[in-house]
Amino acid sequence: MNLLFAGLGNPTPDYEKTRHNLGFWVIDLISKELKIALKKTGDAYFGKKLIKEKEIALAKPLTFMNHSGKAILPLYLKTKPDLLILIHDDMDVALGKLKIRQMGGSGGHKGVQSVISCLGSNFARIRIGIGRPEDEETAEDFVLSEPPEKEKKLLIASCEKAKDAVMTIIEDGLQAAMNRYN
Repeated sequence: MNLLFAGLGNPTPDYEKTRHNLGFWVIDLISKELKIALKKTGDAYFGKKLIKEKEIALAKPLTFMNHSGKAILPLYLKTKPDLLILIHDDMDVALGKLKIRQMGGSGGHKGVQSVISCLGSNFARIRIGIGRPEDEETAEDFVLSEPPEKEKKLLIASCEKAKDAVMTIIEDGLQAAMNRYN
């Protein structure tokens, strides 16, 4: 079985610590855990490794969020995965929570919409909850800002949990991860 895990984020240092880069945070955790080196390949950082007779591929698009699909499409065609799992932030999921789905719509997430536009919607998602802004802050300003320290600790814990969910998908399958983490 071939699995492609793609984390969504923005590639420049300005966005490194923002809520919108949680997909990148998780890919970095998985890369470290599985010792999969990520190298620039086309419009993404990409790496793969055979683990227990499964080819595990990791990707971080180097396009900006709204064009993620353009970076993921060539990797998808190259790896021909049995399952693509997109990892991203989600304002419709409560802060500190995860939601794993087999497929679905974009929920207004422009990075997810870009992937849907390029590949269709037949891919799984690990949605990491960031909650919604409490004040008049726009959604764009909210996702592109660095969270306060208390919130950051919750997000780091959520990313660790998302990494654990990925390990469950690799070991036991998507359904097992959905049962355990939803």
